[in-house]
Amino acid sequence: MPISSNNWTKVQFNQSPAYNLGNDYQPASSEFVVAENGIYEFKAEVSFDNYSNRKQSIRVISQRNGVNSTIGQLQNQGIFISNIHVNFYENMKISVEVYLIAGDKVWIEAYVEPPGPNQVNINSNPIY
Repeated sequence: MPISSNNWTKVQFNQSPAYNLGNDYQPASSEFVVAENGIYEFKAEVSFDNYSNRKQSIRVISQRNGVNSTIGQLQNQGIFISNIHVNFYENMKISVEVYLIAGDKVWIEAYVEPPGPNQVNINSNPIY
């Protein structure tokens, strides 16, 4: 899935979640819609195929009554070696637990910092 640099972009997962017991995950929108109040755990894994020399981030967003909130965020800053900026070639994995109420929505977003080409390819695996 290509994403534009310098913009948070909703991740469209390339497979169904491993655990979707209540069938609350909506593949068309790549969102989890809460059916009943409770504590939920969200895990996701995202790999960035290209441009490992730029900051990469993923975050978990919840929406309640039309208001978005970040409930978890992970950032890969990369490292400098002999004036060359590189990132580790590991998948970014995020896990959050949060109390949600019926009707809340949750999704994952990805971000790549410029400079460089306008699009980056990502692969993703949801675990709701």
